[in-house]
Amino acid sequence: MIEINLLPEELKAKASSRKNRVTIEVKYLVYLIPITLILLILVHIYLGLLLVAKHNQIASLNKKWLSQEPEKRQLDIFNKESALQTQDSSTIKAWLDERVVWSEKLVALSDSLLPGIWFTELSVIPPNFTLRASVVSLQKEEMDIIKKFIDLLKTDTAFFKNFNSLELSSVQTRTIGSFDVLDFTLAGTLR
Repeated sequence: MIEINLLPEELKAKASSRKNRVTIEVKYLVYLIPITLILLILVHIYLGLLLVAKHNQIASLNKKWLSQEPEKRQLDIFNKESALQTQDSSTIKAWLDERVVWSEKLVALSDSLLPGIWFTELSVIPPNFTLRASVVSLQKEEMDIIKKFIDLLKTDTAFFKNFNSLELSSVQTRTIGSFDVLDFTLAGTLR
């Protein structure tokens, strides 16, 4: 390819100036390569030192971790025992909630007791509850007294909360002297 340069001579680029520019760039390149290599070596040294420092830090943390291993075992044992005790306590609490507190039941029976009634027998064979009692009334209101007594027991939440049912099961009349006495039986089923 033929190149024609129509510029005047003073504006034309001189071949020698290009050559000088290339040599100057090569001269800078000669200085730039060692500086770059030195920088790379310094970065490698810095990263190597950083790696050694981190390795030492990890080693010291591992030693510390191993020194705390017995305490960790004790803590694990404590946590297991605590979990078992929590489970045991919740089981015991459930049992206590399900149990029948007979002292409360006896107090409720005593509080509901009407004049003219006396107990002759109380038996509990789970889930059955049996109460035998007698009643006497000078006004001949024995059945009304029995009904009031049963109603009082059913409305007493402290007494009736553990029962599914509480009913009059039998009534028998007997005479003591000139008084008629009714013997009755209350039968109930526990939850």
